Amino acid sequence: MIEIIRGMSFEDYAKRPGINATLLKMAHYSSLEHCKAYLDGKSKPATDEMTFGKAFHARLEGLTEYVIQPAKYISEDGEKPWNWNAKVCKQWREAQGGKEIMTAAEVAAMDAMVAKIRSKRELAPLLDGDREISIFAEKDGLPIKARLDLLPSDPKGPVIDWKSCASAQPEKFVKSAYNLGYHIQCAWILDVLRAAKIPRDSVWLVGIEQAAPNAMYVPKFSDRMFTLLRVGRKQARVAFQKLKTAFETGEWPDYGSSDAEDNAPPWALKEIENLAA
Repeated sequence: MIEIIRGMSFEDYAKRPGINATLLKMAHYSSLEHCKAYLDGKSKPATDEMTFGKAFHARLEGLTEYVIQPAKYISEDGEKPWNWNAKVCKQWREAQGGKEIMTAAEVAAMDAMVAKIRSKRELAPLLDGDREISIFAEKDGLPIKARLDLLPSDPKGPVIDWKSCASAQPEKFVKSAYNLGYHIQCAWILDVLRAAKIPRDSVWLVGIEQAAPNAMYVPKFSDRMFTLLRVGRKQARVAFQKLKTAFETGEWPDYGSSDAEDNAPPWALKEIENLAA
């Protein structure tokens, strides 16, 4: 079963069954018990994709899936600065039907970020392609899925993933990317594409700062020897096997138990060595 769906909302994508990067990262960094709670709708994963990030993605597509928060509201005492504790402001929010709410300053920041991305020479040839594409396939009898920000029309082009951030300074960004499991996500995207018979060999994360001058950094995750992508692929495959076993057995264990030293930080182990000397 292979499905490639363009224009599917994120909400509809999320409802479709399938192992995705979120579950794999959770199985790697947390426990299978966390995965089960997530699948049952009892918990949500920690994510960097907050309101600004979602609105920024939509803005890149030329969409305005948000409303701008008024700067002021009218009360019995006259005009006042916007205050979410005020009854009038709460009523206004309820009337927006769940749309993201952004300030005028946030919208201006998004516009500046979009303009910066479109002006980057290295990215310009890649901006033509499928955006917000949902891909569904199978692996070892289990449904799998991925959602791509941009799949360039050029079959030799990389998959593009947009990341708004506070700092795109290379060392900080890559460290954050690793801690958030983006290398696992990148490897999984390529595995799902391969299962869907759309082979690509790299994913570019486009990190762009929210504040002026909207500096950018583009780490490229590719399948060369000794790369973060290979680390991500190994971790993704181990996590997939854990999930496969859990689905087959119905057992979703927590962290379990072990000797404390098994997970002690290096400095503590050094102290133990010093005490033994």
